[in-house]
Amino acid sequence: MEHHALINNTTRVKESNTQLILSTIKKLGTATRNEIARSLSMVTQLGISMLAPLILCVCVGIWLDDTFGWSTTAVLVVLGIMAGARNTWMLAQQVGLPRQKRRKKDEKTDQ
Repeated sequence: MEHHALINNTTRVKESNTQLILSTIKKLGTATRNEIARSLSMVTQLGISMLAPLILCVCVGIWLDDTFGWSTTAVLVVLGIMAGARNTWMLAQQVGLPRQKRRKKDEKTDQ
């Protein structure tokens, strides 16, 4: 009996937490929701820009190993990591520059 009561209480807490989150999101302004969506898409884009070269290099390395007998997978993994890091860095720089310009502009208007 106590086990079922505990499960029911846990379910009620989860439902109330979900309702609280949904009501908080509804209270947020459209600008805030857009900012959250933009941030989520940026995180996704950063992840993809890091993983795509790595996966491509691993696939090419495995293919070269199977086709020609060359053991290049480890070298291509390192190359993929470096290419992914460069892509992520370049993307982060592009995202960071407009924010820095906005901050400088805001600082000038505050003075």
